[in-house]
Amino acid sequence: MDEKGFYKKLNDRWFDERSDDRPKEKKFFGKEKEEAPYKKKSENTGKKRADHKHEYEPAIVWIRSCGEMRSRLTLACKRCGYVNREQTFFRNYERRLDEIPYFGEVPHYEFDDKDVCGKISSEKYKKSVLVYASYGINELAVEAKNFLTLWFNAGHTFLVGDTDRFVFPQKMMADNGYGKVNVAYTGESVKLNIGGWNPLKADIRSFNGNRERDQLLFKYLAGRSDIAIFLVKYGDEKIFEYIKEYIRTGKKCVVCFPKAVCHVNDVNYLKYVKRYYKR
Repeated sequence: MDEKGFYKKLNDRWFDERSDDRPKEKKFFGKEKEEAPYKKKSENTGKKRADHKHEYEPAIVWIRSCGEMRSRLTLACKRCGYVNREQTFFRNYERRLDEIPYFGEVPHYEFDDKDVCGKISSEKYKKSVLVYASYGINELAVEAKNFLTLWFNAGHTFLVGDTDRFVFPQKMMADNGYGKVNVAYTGESVKLNIGGWNPLKADIRSFNGNRERDQLLFKYLAGRSDIAIFLVKYGDEKIFEYIKEYIRTGKKCVVCFPKAVCHVNDVNYLKYVKRYYKR
């Protein structure tokens, strides 16, 4: 039917005797109903379903983020290595209130440029991590503990010393049963090695007093590390001098305050976060 019905004419505010001559009217009226074209079925059928039930276990997955490879704690199938990237990632797990356990030696996977996940060696992206703490620190926030535990699960090698500044880091590593630790010492033998880890003789010939010894030991460990984690207790201003010194080397560092964890790569930004988290 080319002409409008009576009801439509009553409800059309713009209706007149020549309404059929308008361009829009010609487009709608005067044409027969056309059948929708046949839509071809998509050739992309997606991934094939597994022939078994997935048995998930903790795993480390390496993905490229902000131009570098970063590790994530996730779950992967024991039988086929399937990783559900959208559902099984523990996103921002370090900010949860529950403490993350240390799972021991876990398999490592990597997502390539084509978003395909494959198993890799745990040594591929391993780093040497310096852990330096304030004097007298004996407690960390849950966020800082989880951050360190995530690095334990990633299988990095940790560097510590045998002085009083390393009592708390060594105790935390020993409580988690972590074994990839090197303990640097300056004397004839190691004075502090709670976990019985690998001793590392520092190339320091002479020093005057404990203060100079701490400075030389820090420079030695900083030179052998790829990244540093500082455990800060308010009232210890000396540790901020070590943080500034490490930042000037151009390496990345992480500062664990009593209430937060910050990635600090600039001296001016360190001054800001120091004032902010001290409130």
